[in-house]
Amino acid sequence: MQKVRIIAGSLRGRNVIFPDQENLRPTLSRVRETMFAWLEPYIYGANCLDLFAGSGAMGFEALSRGAKRVLMIDQSPQVIEHIRRNQTNFRVDNLDLLQGSYLTLASKIKLHGPFDVVFIDPPFLNNELENVLKWLAENDFLQNNSMILCEWGLQSSPNFPTMYTTKKLKKAGKVNYGLFEYENLGK
Repeated sequence: MQKVRIIAGSLRGRNVIFPDQENLRPTLSRVRETMFAWLEPYIYGANCLDLFAGSGAMGFEALSRGAKRVLMIDQSPQVIEHIRRNQTNFRVDNLDLLQGSYLTLASKIKLHGPFDVVFIDPPFLNNELENVLKWLAENDFLQNNSMILCEWGLQSSPNFPTMYTTKKLKKAGKVNYGLFEYENLGK
């Protein structure tokens, strides 16, 4: 088992427990701290989506800082079970969980949207970020001015679709990360 500490808010200091799994890399504390500083004007009362939940640290951090609701998705049943245990331990009732690929869960995800804030941290080896951003826009999961936090490996260089405006970019260790704002260009 591994753990990561929630940085701020109502759950501050609590440990998110998650399994040892290959390719499961929680967002570094200093990166989470920077990301949530960027999100500070947007997170309170937000409806959030965490597409590749992994440890669940991003979603729990969002809830801790006043997000209205969070939907976490992960393919691994073991990961979802650990997030569910953390949810019970933290006594959090404004968290929903879906297990499976985001591509096969579109209709279920739609029931929870549109989303104000989205966290996207796909496996780096898949270079999936660009496809996920297009998929979010095509399925109307976002609204104008939705904020998107992304992480991607240093070796990849995604082409961000034109409907996403870059707000902030940074690098830490082997990770690039950024904050993007969605604008529905068709409306």
